[in-house]
Amino acid sequence: MREEILKIISVYDKQEKHNYYFDSCTEIRDYVYKKINNLIFGRQNAKKIIDNLDLLIAYTNSSNCDWLFYESIYNNPFFISKLASSLKYYKYPECISELFSQLLSVIDKNKLFSNEMIDAISDIKELDQVVEILGLMDINNRIKYYERCIANNKTICIPGSTLTDTELDFIEKNMDFFLNKCNNLIKLKTAFRTRKEKKDLICKYLDSNIDKKIESILNNCRYINKNNKMKEFIYYIVKEIIENENVDASKIEINTSGGYSEVVILGDKVLKIGSSRKTKEFPNNPYIIKPLLRQEVTIDDTTIFVEVTERVIVNREEVTDEILYSLYKELRNLGLVWTDIAAKNVGRLIKDNDIHWKEQIEPSDETLGLKKFKGVKKLKRGDFVILDADYIYEEGDKDISYPTRDICEEFEFRYQSEKNGITTIERDNNNSIKLT
Repeated sequence: MREEILKIISVYDKQEKHNYYFDSCTEIRDYVYKKINNLIFGRQNAKKIIDNLDLLIAYTNSSNCDWLFYESIYNNPFFISKLASSLKYYKYPECISELFSQLLSVIDKNKLFSNEMIDAISDIKELDQVVEILGLMDINNRIKYYERCIANNKTICIPGSTLTDTELDFIEKNMDFFLNKCNNLIKLKTAFRTRKEKKDLICKYLDSNIDKKIESILNNCRYINKNNKMKEFIYYIVKEIIENENVDASKIEINTSGGYSEVVILGDKVLKIGSSRKTKEFPNNPYIIKPLLRQEVTIDDTTIFVEVTERVIVNREEVTDEILYSLYKELRNLGLVWTDIAAKNVGRLIKDNDIHWKEQIEPSDETLGLKKFKGVKKLKRGDFVILDADYIYEEGDKDISYPTRDICEEFEFRYQSEKNGITTIERDNNNSIKLT
């Protein structure tokens, strides 16, 4: 059987890159199906399949994972231990948490996360995937993982979800190890927000170890954690902000809830790291938060969008429809269209809408990837400003997208009524608003 499997997978070994979502490898699924459903040798073949799990699991992805759901496979008494020893051969390490999600649909957590499996998980180099897998475990499994990392002196991760009191108690008892080996002390600091003494201890340690500070920030970012050169690029941006702003660890916050970017608050500065923007270029103007840095960067086939701005007060409850409309109207008066109209994208300025840096810096519109500045107004402290300028277009743009279509139509109707006294809104052939 091993020779047959090797022949099937030989074609996939020639691929330079493997993609969990786009690779086919359906021959593996079909091969296992025929062997398992053999009326005479099905049970015997199932045992042989487990014996060759190191080969088969290596190429198991979203298109061919069905074979794992055969009861004769996942219920085999040797399946879990063989799987644990085979994880190191997996060709899609950046999606290994997906494999565990699939397995948990048929295998009980306590059975899947055996001691052997937890040992194997602690060896996974893709720490972001370990974080995802920890989120699939129950508390007892996670404590076992912490214990195994401590016993074997390995880098230790914590889940992205809120840590329980049981976990916090365990970490307190082993704080020295976590300080030295935890991959994300910023997240750990946040987890201890209600235990001030320990939180202050973590902050003190971070403030004496700037590389640990930066490492924790970088380990949060899914957009760069597969590209070491990109990590190095972001490292120097973060380091410069921390050193120039003299940012204490207590004033670093990370928000990974955004769909398109991670947001890092570094004292008075906000760093956004995300995917490519929808509107990469539009005229710079007074109504967006003034960027210190705004750049799309590509390194080794990885493209990210990086932005550094001033921190503002974000309180959705104080952002009324009238405030949203006033910003929409100001942009329309400049010949611009804002289509992602939402309270979450607006904040109140803590400082005047300028660049605040120790050195005098005034990046050009071109450097920021923007067209020539439009408008003369200067927003002051306390004014409301647009934070997410991902959906600002020039009037007449043929590719305008409307994430918030209903409110866009309402505001455009109001704007045109005030300006021209119109009573209807025209639409184009695609049923999109026709701006006139």
